[in-house]
Formats: sequence, structure tokens, C-alpha cells
Amino acid sequence: MKLVFLIAACCSVLAVALICIFLFMNGVPAIFKIGPLKMLGDGALGARTAFLSRPYADDPSTCGIPVFTQETMDEMIGYANAHGMQAAVHTIGDACLDRVLSAYEKALAENPREDHRHGIVHCQITRADQLEKIAKMHLHVYAQSIFLDYDNHIVEERVGKELASTSYSWKTLMNNGVSVSNGTDCPVELPDALACMQCAVTRTTLRDHVGPYLPDQKFTVQEALDSYTIRSAEASFEENVKGQIAEGMMADFVVLGQNPFEVDESTIKDIPVCRTYLAGELVYEA
Repeated sequence: MKLVFLIAACCSVLAVALICIFLFMNGVPAIFKIGPLKMLGDGALGARTAFLSRPYADDPSTCGIPVFTQETMDEMIGYANAHGMQAAVHTIGDACLDRVLSAYEKALAENPREDHRHGIVHCQITRADQLEKIAKMHLHVYAQSIFLDYDNHIVEERVGKELASTSYSWKTLMNNGVSVSNGTDCPVELPDALACMQCAVTRTTLRDHVGPYLPDQKFTVQEALDSYTIRSAEASFEENVKGQIAEGMMADFVVLGQNPFEVDESTIKDIPVCRTYLAGELVYEA
């Protein structure tokens, strides 16, 4: 039975590859590419399953749940790195981050790569020493600023003041040279880029304006916009073809009803999207 599934999977991959080759030879942009190895390192902060280095402040009976042992994570990331792939690991708790950083460190020591762009997905509960390591190892960080809309209400009570004071520190990472992209983590959150950008700029919740949480970590509007465009393109090695409105780049862009650089930062989420273009073609119009 396993052999049947393996053959079917190989045939499916081959079929997709042949379709992509056909499309490419006929002038159609490629729709399939090998991306990073995606791993789920731990759980979530709300459910107290994110793996922490100390017991939860509001539930000392648990430190959360790691998905992989260090040995398994080392093996999987090491294999991906040795074969020229990126790895991107869902990492919310700081204990999980310790394991991920250790695995990346080991993999790159065994098979050095100058531009690997391995990444940390979420990168929420962090310590100062870990932020320094991320920068030193030239990792990419896939942030979700929209999480501040909910986590502003719970982060300190979950992890305590000490850990909370160095968490969600994406601006610190950016200032240390780390490429930080942004996303909404849909379907966990709605695919609303403007709401996510507002959280990045204000560090408050969207409706009741709780916060700002660590205001020194606020993005400027330009940094928030870059995190959604050029930094996201860097995450997939595509900064030479997309991420900017410029000659020779993919014509993927939106037309907004207001200028995000001119409106009150607490209303960025309310800016209307008038049109959306994909590869130069109008695909949405309000």
C-alpha cells in the first residue's frame, strides 16, 4: 500500500512539473516552485501550547508542547539544508526557538550556505540573547503583526513581565539587519493586509485600542509597507522580480482610496481598496 501511495505521489509531482515546463515554454509564468520545508515547532500562546522555557505565569502546571525532539528537528532541518532547501519553522515559544536556533546552527556548521534564508515563523516570545542569534545567523523572520490585536490582552499574563518585555520585538530584529516580512496567517486571521499594517504601526488592538505594547517596537508606515512587499519577496528569493513597483518587476499592485502615509495611523485598516492588479491585469474593482 505504501508503494502505491509513493508511486501516485511521484506521478502527481511529475505531472505538475511537466505542466509547469509546458507553461514556461509557452511564455506563461511558472506557477509551481519548490519552497521551504515548513515545520510546526510548537503550539499557540492563547491555548498555552507554545513551548516556553519556564512555566506559564497563569498556569504553572505547563510549559507548553514541543512538536519535535531536538534530534528529530536537527535531522529534518539538516536534511533540508544539505539539499539546498530553505526551512521555515512555526516558532512561538522561546524554548521552541532555542531548539530551532540550535538546529539551524548545527545544519549550517555541517553544510555552510552563505544565503540560506532559513526562517522563523511568528517569532513571538523571545529573549534578548535569541534576538542577537537570529541576526548573527542571518535568518529571515516571518512576522504577523495582526497577532497584536488579540495578544495585547494576554501576553503579559501568560508569560510574565520579564519575557513579555523582549517579545514581539520585530523592530529590534529589523534594526539589527534581519529581513522581517509580514503576513496575516490566514485562515487563523482574516487576509487583511491593511489591518495587519495598522497593528505594526500602532502596536495596539484594532477596535478597543489596548496598548501600545512595547511602543519602541512600532514600525513606521514605510517599514510596514516594506514588510508586506520587498521583505516578503526576499523571503522567497524573488526580490529581483517582485516586491516593488518598478520597471521590469511583476505588475502586482493595488490602488488605494487614501494615502497610508497621510491618514491617522489608527485608521489605516479603513482605507478602501479600489483596484487590484495581478501581472498587470485588473482582477478586482470596487
